[in-house]
Amino acid sequence: MITSLEALRQGLIALNDEISVVTPFHANNYRAGLVAFQPRRIDDKKWITHADAEVISHVLEGQGQLCLPTEAISLSPGTLCHIPPNTPHDFVAVGNTALLMFYITINVKIE
Repeated sequence: MITSLEALRQGLIALNDEISVVTPFHANNYRAGLVAFQPRRIDDKKWITHADAEVISHVLEGQGQLCLPTEAISLSPGTLCHIPPNTPHDFVAVGNTALLMFYITINVKIE
């Protein structure tokens, strides 16, 4: 499948008032697509942990932070993020525009 950023953007579905997602690429061991985070208070953490998946994200638009339990990392277009399995994290848009990222989650077998 080949698609454009604009086609992916048009396919975004709101999960809640902060997060919209579209996942057109998927198989048994991975999922990939576009996710948009609307701005919210940075101190309102919404931790997520993927017990059996690695996450790789590429920031396409906007400014934000990747919040980890021990630090917050600034994000801007071009930034690549790798989040290992079992790592609590939270993405937050900073400023007045959405943080738009292409993401891939890769299922891994934890032994």
